[in-house]
Amino acid sequence: MEFYGHMIARLDGGGIEKDFDRYSGFVQKGIAGFIVFGGELGILRKYIGKLQDSSPQPLIIASDLEQGLGQQVKGGTIFPPAMALSSAYKSCGSDGGEIMRRVFGAYAEESLYAGINTILAPVVDINTNPHNPVISVRSFGEDGETVSLMSGIMIETLQSNGIVACAKHFPGHGDTSIDSHISLPVLNKGMGELEEVELLPFKKAVAGGVRSMMLAHISVPSIDKTGVPLSISGKAVEYIRNRLGFNGMLMTDALNMGGILSTGQNRAGEMALNAGVDILLHPADPDELNDHLKGGNRSYNIGDVEDFRRGLMVRADKIPDFRSNASL
Repeated sequence: MEFYGHMIARLDGGGIEKDFDRYSGFVQKGIAGFIVFGGELGILRKYIGKLQDSSPQPLIIASDLEQGLGQQVKGGTIFPPAMALSSAYKSCGSDGGEIMRRVFGAYAEESLYAGINTILAPVVDINTNPHNPVISVRSFGEDGETVSLMSGIMIETLQSNGIVACAKHFPGHGDTSIDSHISLPVLNKGMGELEEVELLPFKKAVAGGVRSMMLAHISVPSIDKTGVPLSISGKAVEYIRNRLGFNGMLMTDALNMGGILSTGQNRAGEMALNAGVDILLHPADPDELNDHLKGGNRSYNIGDVEDFRRGLMVRADKIPDFRSNASL
């Protein structure tokens, strides 16, 4: 059994033409999809289309587009960060909701035009720690109600326009003093406080039908006393599935980040899948990870991922031309 179907691999848009055979090779091996970094709009659209055409199942084409397509792709629009959008919403009174729906609708149209069907947003972390080195203005605000409201508008708008949204970073990265891109943060809060603060936007996102969720490389002893990162924790998955009632796609944060490096890509991938996580995001070496998993101690199956991919019915002839949003 191959395990590429549990992986979303890195795709460097700036080199997609030169490296197309490599990406095509991953498609033939059954890769679940790609996470896009950079590139020029026209070229990216062309070659993502070719990859989709060659795949027996729809590919998950994801990207970190918290500020719209222009955050990653040349030719797309880059919007203000989440906290600025939240401020604009409040300033617009009764028109705020409609304006935000237009903004997030533009995110969706531009992304679909580029061939991206999954936006790794919204950030539903609450920016409760002013010294937090990683969330800051990526958050919609400093309180759970604001973050829940704004992320709810974003999720509903993206998904009603054909984009899969992703609530991140479970269980909340807003009150840490360490960046999980560098090393493993520890969040020492009891379950009562977590459920009143950090977890509130996740509960609202699940109630709003968000289709995917990302687990952070954060240790939270009140959820898993072993201290392992929640991205590879069975206790975290159990909480998400049974307490939050989430039945969508679960993915790790990127496996090349500092917060998981001490575990190692291969061991982390095995632990995550055995924990019940569906997707391993951005492994440094998908081939090496696949070889390791083929010989590992496995209790997981690939069905959930395949069902999710079958739901990504993005059709090129239905993708709008994002340039209609130029007035925004």
